[in-house]
Amino acid sequence: MSTQEGPQTTLKPGGDPSGAPDGAQPRKQMSKAERRELQEKQRAAKAAAAGNPGASSKPQKLQQTQAQKPPKKDAATQPGASSAPSTSGAGKRIAAKGGKDGDHVENDKTGDVGAQRRHQTQIFAHFAVPKKDGAIGVGIKGEIHPAIVRLGRQFADMKIVGANARCIAMLVAFKTVIQDYITPPNLTLARDLAQYLSPQISYLVSARPMAVSMGNAIRELKYHISVVSIDLPEQDAKDHLCEQIDTYISHRIILADTVIEEYAMPKIQNGAVIMTYARWASQYLIERCKLTV
Repeated sequence: MSTQEGPQTTLKPGGDPSGAPDGAQPRKQMSKAERRELQEKQRAAKAAAAGNPGASSKPQKLQQTQAQKPPKKDAATQPGASSAPSTSGAGKRIAAKGGKDGDHVENDKTGDVGAQRRHQTQIFAHFAVPKKDGAIGVGIKGEIHPAIVRLGRQFADMKIVGANARCIAMLVAFKTVIQDYITPPNLTLARDLAQYLSPQISYLVSARPMAVSMGNAIRELKYHISVVSIDLPEQDAKDHLCEQIDTYISHRIILADTVIEEYAMPKIQNGAVIMTYARWASQYLIERCKLTV
């Protein structure tokens, strides 16, 4: 039995330990991926030599499968993908109710109207349309005097217009309310009457927004109510408050118009342009100035 010996390599001084012949260029240093690929190929060759061809084809099949596999697409870019996860809860409720484009358009219009009402200029809020009987005094707690109910209906129907006219009508109605008022037991007029007037005022405001002159008159009346003496008899206190209302009407409204008229007459010339703040009261004063001139 003879033994065969393979070719032996002799390391020469200064030679390449890998056995490369002289003059050959040194092999490049492989990267980690290249070394791994080389190891896979060596394992496949050894498996093929051992008679297990299936093992050698496994890495190749794996590489072919990965190459043929299409790239993954995002859920948002896939055709027919549902956009339900990104839909908000409000959108789901709207879709559950109708699910039609018309419903969404209607909701958008309703939102626009609400935004316009919120941004409406408050200075023109008193230009209100007539209200129905059921829309006046909704949600107001407390007893409403019949004189206030009648006056609120006149405000809503635009039968009394103008800031000064409405203020005078309100003060006259308050005189009736004060005369019919009876102080409850264990209470004082100075404290209970102001609370009794609060629902009356709210009822008038629900009929039509309050004018500036009305707010000033209400503050003046509440001040006089708060300073009524406890020792003063009830009827005398009522008469005193009614006198204060008459004084306010004559001095703060009627006499004020007369003073404005006298002050404005020398400044108005033929062809002059007059800019006013309000409609009815200013027009009334201008007409009086024209008649006087």
